[in-house]
Amino acid sequence: MTHTAHFAPRRIDGFALLAILILLAVALLQGCAQLGIAPADTFNKKAAVAIATVTEVRETATAALQAGKITPDQARDVQAKADAARDGIQAARQVAAQGDYGSAQTRLDAIQATLQALHTYLIQRQTAPRN
Repeated sequence: MTHTAHFAPRRIDGFALLAILILLAVALLQGCAQLGIAPADTFNKKAAVAIATVTEVRETATAALQAGKITPDQARDVQAKADAARDGIQAARQVAAQGDYGSAQTRLDAIQATLQALHTYLIQRQTAPRN
């Protein structure tokens, strides 16, 4: 008698899928750099990437909440920080519009660091037990 194992595909929850997509996007960006495709090289392009990162953080937080990986209070905190980042990006754009690109870039760099920290927090929560 032969025994065949049946493997059922494992369902990936929304948060895990979003995390996978984010990792793929990062890999794609790194691949583009290796292929010689220029990364965001102007302040406006970098600001656009920062706004996209805000959206990414928001969507990741929503998925984490729906998957039970973060609490509603944690989700609200992440969303409030994403709001502050978005407002900071707008303020940096205003500073750049006044011609002070150095200060604008410094602000944008700080905001990107905050967004990266939020993203890292959310990814770490993915592996944590359900709340």
